Amino acid sequence: APYASTVPGMRAETCQTADPAHASYFYHLLASALSIMEEALPGDLTQGSADNMKWGIFVLVVLCSLVTNVYSDELADRVEIGRTVVQLFESDNFNELEKIAGRYRDSGERTSSGLWKLTMFYYSFNRFTGADIKDEHYWNTVQSRVNNWIAQKPDSPTPYIVKGIILTGYAWKYRGGTYANKVPQEAWKPFYENLALAHEHMLASKKVASADPHWYETTARIKKGL
Repeated sequence: APYASTVPGMRAETCQTADPAHASYFYHLLASALSIMEEALPGDLTQGSADNMKWGIFVLVVLCSLVTNVYSDELADRVEIGRTVVQLFESDNFNELEKIAGRYRDSGERTSSGLWKLTMFYYSFNRFTGADIKDEHYWNTVQSRVNNWIAQKPDSPTPYIVKGIILTGYAWKYRGGTYANKVPQEAWKPFYENLALAHEHMLASKKVASADPHWYETTARIKKGL
C-alpha cells in the first residue's frame, strides 16, 4: 500500500503501533519478578546483604531475560499477522484472508501476551487508513477492493467488518489527526456524515457480520465518535 507507512504512530517495518498495554504488561511482569525474588531469597534484601544482593541481581537478570523473550515473541506474532494480512489484501487474495480469519475466529488463538489473533488480524487493516491520506483515488481503490471482497464472500462476516474499518478511516480523512480545537470548522460536517455512513453500514451488515465478535467492537468504536 503506497500510504501504509504514513499512518500516524505506525512503524512500517513492523506493522506495529505504540501500545501502552504492552508497556503495562512488561512492568507488571517485572514487578512480579521482584516480588517473587524478595520472597524466595533468604534474609532481608533491604538490609543490604552483599550475598543476597548478588543473588537478587542474578535472579532479576534471568527474569528480565524471560520477560524480554515473551515481549519479543509478542512483537513477532504481530509482525507476522500484519505483513500477511497486508500482502493478501493488496493481492486480492480474499480466499486466504477468509481462511485466516475463520481459523482465528474458531480456535480463539492468542498471541504470546494473550491478545486475540483475530483482533490483530482486523487491526492490520488500519494500515490502509490514516487521517493524513487525502488522495481520493487511493480511497476509491481501497473501498473498491473491499467491495469486491464482499461481492465474492457475501455470507462471511469478515469483509463487512473490514469495510467498517475502511469507512471509519475515510471519515477521519476529513477531520485529520489533530486536536479537536484545531480541526477546521468546515471539516466537522463531512467527518460526521461519513462516520454515520460507516455506522449505517455496520448496522445493515449485523445479520451476517455479528457472527464475528469484532463486529461489536468496530460498531462501538464508530458509535463512540458520533
